[in-house]
Amino acid sequence: MTDLVLDKPRDNVRLLLLLAGCAVLLRFVWLGSFPEIVADEGLWTNSSKNYVAFGDWFMDGRKHMLLSPVFHWLSVVVFKLDHPSIVSARVISALAGVVSILLLYILTWRVCERRDLAAITAILFGFDAVSVLQSRLALVESLQLCVCLAAGVLLVERWRGAAVAAGVVFGAALLTKVNAGFLLPVFIVFLLLRPASGADQGRLASAREAGVFAVVSLLVAGLGYGALYATFPREFVPAFAFQLDGVHFEEISHPIFRFGRFGLDPVQASRTTIALFRESPFLMVLATCGAALSLVTRPRGVELFGPWLTVGVAFFLCQMFQPVRYFYLVSPAFAFFAAVATDRLTGGLSDATLRRRMTAAVVGLYLLFNVGYVAMGLVANRGGKLQQVVEWVRTHTQPRDRIMAAGYFCTDLPNRCYAHYSLARDMSQLEESIRKYSIDYVIFDNGEWHHDLGDSLAQHFAPLEHWAFGTVYRVAPQP
Repeated sequence: MTDLVLDKPRDNVRLLLLLAGCAVLLRFVWLGSFPEIVADEGLWTNSSKNYVAFGDWFMDGRKHMLLSPVFHWLSVVVFKLDHPSIVSARVISALAGVVSILLLYILTWRVCERRDLAAITAILFGFDAVSVLQSRLALVESLQLCVCLAAGVLLVERWRGAAVAAGVVFGAALLTKVNAGFLLPVFIVFLLLRPASGADQGRLASAREAGVFAVVSLLVAGLGYGALYATFPREFVPAFAFQLDGVHFEEISHPIFRFGRFGLDPVQASRTTIALFRESPFLMVLATCGAALSLVTRPRGVELFGPWLTVGVAFFLCQMFQPVRYFYLVSPAFAFFAAVATDRLTGGLSDATLRRRMTAAVVGLYLLFNVGYVAMGLVANRGGKLQQVVEWVRTHTQPRDRIMAAGYFCTDLPNRCYAHYSLARDMSQLEESIRKYSIDYVIFDNGEWHHDLGDSLAQHFAPLEHWAFGTVYRVAPQP
C-alpha cells in the first residue's frame, strides 16, 4: 500500500492476489453467522430447495425462479453438491463478490489505462462495508453485478467478436435479474463515446459494435425468458405482473407520478439517499466530490462510469421500492468517482514519493474504518436463531410433517415448508392455509410475523417450544 503506482506486471499480479486473499477472508469467514439471516434470503432460495428436495419449483407459491433463472439454477447445483441451506446459497454471492473486485480492477484499467486508479477503485469497491455485507447474503445482486462486470470487461476489448461475447454475457445478466437492463443504454453510450481513431470508419465501427451488443443481449435474454414462458405459461405472466405492477408497494410509497412500480416519491428518495450516505459515508462523500470534479476535469473513464452513475441512481430512486442493496449495482461507479477524488486530493503534491504516501494514507484510513466495521460485526454477531430452529425440527418432527414458517427458515429445514408471507396475512387466511397444505407445525417468528397472529395462535394452540425470537405450535391433531 506504500506504492500505488503499478508500472510492473509483477506488481499487478501481487496486488490482485492480495486483494483476492483479503476479499476471501472478509466474505467467507463465519459466512453462516454474520450478518443475521434476512427475510429476502428465503424468498430467493426456497424455490431451489423445493426443486432439489421435492421436484417442484412452485410448491409454496413462490415464483422467484422465473425472475432470476441464472441464480436459481446455480443454487440448484450448489444445493445438490452440498445440501439446501442459506449458507450454501451465500457461497454463490461471496464468490461473486470476490470475482467482482478483480473484474472491476481490469475494467477500470482497460478504460482509464491507469493501473494506480484501477487499484484504488477496486480497493474502495471491494472493501466498502456495504459491499462486503451484500456479498455475504444469499441474494441476487452480488451475482448480478459480477456478470455485468464480466460483460463490461469483454465490451472494452477490441478483438473481433468481443461485442458478441459481451452480449451473450450481458444477456445472462438480464437472466440473473431483468433490472440489470439499466446498464444496456450505459454500455451502448460507452461504445459510442469511447475514444476512437477519429476517422468516420472508427465511429461507424463503434456504432456497429453497439448494435451487435444490444441485439445479442436482448436475443439471449429473450430466448431464456421465452423458454421459461413456454415451460411455465401459467406461472410466468403472474410472476412478472406481480413484480412490475407495484401494487404490493402502495403502502410504503406515494409517488407524485407512477407507472407500474416506477414513480418519483421525493420523500422516499431523500430517505434512501440519506441511508446510502449513512451506510457508506466515506465512499459516498468521496464519490460525490469525484463526480463534481469530473464535470470539470473529464478524466478518462467518465464516458463509462458517468452514465453508469447517473442512469443507475435515477433508475433505482424512481422505484416505489428502493432498498439500499439495489444500489450495489451502482457501486462500481461510486468507487470510480471516489478514486478520482482520492487521486485529485493528492495530485497537487509535487513530490512523487509524498504523493504516493498520501494516497496510501487516505486508502489506509478507508480500509481501517470499513474492515474494522465488518470485523466488529463478525465478533459481535454469531447468529444462532436459524440453527436453533433447524435443530428443533430435526429432533422433534418427522420427515413427512409439513411446516409453515418465515421464509428464511424454510430453505434449511428438510421438511416440506411453506413461507407464511402470502399464506397467513390474518387468522382466517392462516386457518385456510393450514387446511389446504395440511400443515402440522407453525413456527411463529416475533420479528417477521404480525403480532396479532401470535396472539391468535396462542389462543387456539398450545406452544411446544418457546425461544426469545419465536414459538412453535402444533396445529394438526396428534395421530
